[in-house]
Amino acid sequence: MRIVETMKKADWPAIISRAAGIALFLAGVLLAAGLCAATPQANSVTSIFDSHSTPADSIRHLSFFVLGVTGLIFLVVFSLLTYAVVKFRSRAADKDREPAQVYGSTQIELAWTIIPMLIVVVLFSRRRE
Repeated sequence: MRIVETMKKADWPAIISRAAGIALFLAGVLLAAGLCAATPQANSVTSIFDSHSTPADSIRHLSFFVLGVTGLIFLVVFSLLTYAVVKFRSRAADKDREPAQVYGSTQIELAWTIIPMLIVVVLFSRRRE
């Protein structure tokens, strides 16, 4: 009898929300795959990836360096965000508990101040080469 009752009480908003999230994710994957598979067309639009002179070649190398640095930053932030979402997700046992409150961390504050400064210094020093 209990199984029948729980089957009748489906949480439709949660089911629809999860289905919409999965559909949105799949649409993004399909869009990304389509953009990756697109072939460039022969037209007169210039591109940084098709350099024909020495200055353009150095700009292309700088663009690849910046793209690599930003890609690495993206991977680190995405990995940390995924880790935090999985590790600290809400559980049924945690409904009556409040998480530990942390007020200030000198190490974290120094890290999020110094690391972006170092990234900017690396990008600007690479520019002058």
